[in-house]
Amino acid sequence: MMEYLYYIQGVHPVRVELDEDGDWDEVERYDRDKGDFVSDWRMSKRINDDMDCQKVSAVTFWEYIALLHADQKHENKPRRLDYNYYIQGVFAVRAKLDFEGNILYCQVYDHYKKGFIEENKYLNRLDEPFYCTKVSIEHFWTFIAKYPYRSLSEN
Repeated sequence: MMEYLYYIQGVHPVRVELDEDGDWDEVERYDRDKGDFVSDWRMSKRINDDMDCQKVSAVTFWEYIALLHADQKHENKPRRLDYNYYIQGVFAVRAKLDFEGNILYCQVYDHYKKGFIEENKYLNRLDEPFYCTKVSIEHFWTFIAKYPYRSLSEN
């Protein structure tokens, strides 16, 4: 099970993945435009040195990401659509799209590993309204932030 430390650096949500010994393994910054995490080791230098950096709980971290997306809808720039977002029962599922809007593959958010894993078995029910609901990116991240297992990931 992967463990993370969560930080807010200015306006950037940053998570640090720990290896099995508790040492830093990966530093990722959340990229709002991509809707995903990108590796960014530059952020590691600012974690301990910058007064603008704050360690936060996993719940606060995910709620901050949800708020970033809620604020983004008020901007007048067109948003690139890379994913469609769904809630299937208790699962947060996103479908990667190609340039024509066709679904390439699906990913489900794994709350125990605290990240997305490719899982194409969810493709079958994307169009079934009794099993799956298409949601906005804001609702998608809010759902992840409010998930009942979130207490397991708090530091």
